[in-house]
This record gives sequence, structure tokens and C-alpha cells, in this order.
Amino acid sequence: MKKDLSQRLKEKGWSQEEIERALDTMEKTDKHPLIARLDKIVYWVALFILIFGNFLISVMLIPFLIVMSGKVLYLLITVLALTFGFLFNILIEDIEKLDTEYKIMPELFIPALAIITMYIIVSVSNHFIEILNLNRYNNPIIISSFYLVAFIFPYIINLGKDIIYNSTNTN
Repeated sequence: MKKDLSQRLKEKGWSQEEIERALDTMEKTDKHPLIARLDKIVYWVALFILIFGNFLISVMLIPFLIVMSGKVLYLLITVLALTFGFLFNILIEDIEKLDTEYKIMPELFIPALAIITMYIIVSVSNHFIEILNLNRYNNPIIISSFYLVAFIFPYIINLGKDIIYNSTNTN
């Protein structure tokens, strides 16, 4: 962030001394304790929303996993995973703006939780398929992996965009 700001100020004609003074001033200003506390609350509420939303989407998939198969099922999973992935990406971007020590946690924890939850939900739907005596089986590993790839796709696109943006602005 400091590098980006320094570059932008330099492009606007600021001297190196002015830039250093501005950056030093920004570093010295601390957040009010209440704002720092609210940032942490927002962080944990956002994580809870991501976890609960992922679980809710997974549970809502059970009837579809029972009655659908093939391309239609994978299309539905892709749409839901992409949608939730975009929401995840938006919240991750907002969380990264907070000044917390937990920044990496949601990037690893939420996708891991998503794949585990999806695996369990597919296994539960297979149990219902067995009870209903349907001649079908959904592979939990394949469906969970498919969900995970679609879920993290928006985040990967955003990372790529940031890498390209940063490489073009540093030259």
C-alpha cells in the first residue's frame, strides 16, 4: 500500500521529502480503540456470515443432489459456487482492508470448510438416494472438488488482476 501511495504521490508532483513526511504521519496515527474493536467485530461477523452462508447453500443443495445428475447438476453447483465465491471475494477484500492479524485465515479456512461441508452434504444426499432406492450415486470427492474450483475461481481471478495491476504500475 505504501508503495502504491508513494508512486501516486510522486506522479502528482510531490517531492520525496513530502512523500516521506506524509507516510510517516500516516504511520503515526493510531486508530481509536473503539474503531479497532469494531474492526475486529466486523471481521468476525463477516467470517460467520461466510461460514453460515456456505453451510446454508450446501444444505439447500441436498434436494437437487437427490433428483439431478450429470451436466445439469454440475451447472447448478457451478452457478452456486461462483455466486458464493464472488461474495466471498468481496468480503475478503473488505477484511483485508481491516488492520487485523488474521488476514490469511479466511483465505484458507473458508475454502477448506466449503469443501468439507460439500463432501458431507453429498454423502448425506447419497444416503437419501439409497433410502429412496434410486439407482444413482454422486461422488462426493468429484462434486466437492468441482464446487471448490468454482468457489475459489473469483478469488484467483482477483489475485491475477492485482498481480497484473501491480506489475504495470511499478514499471
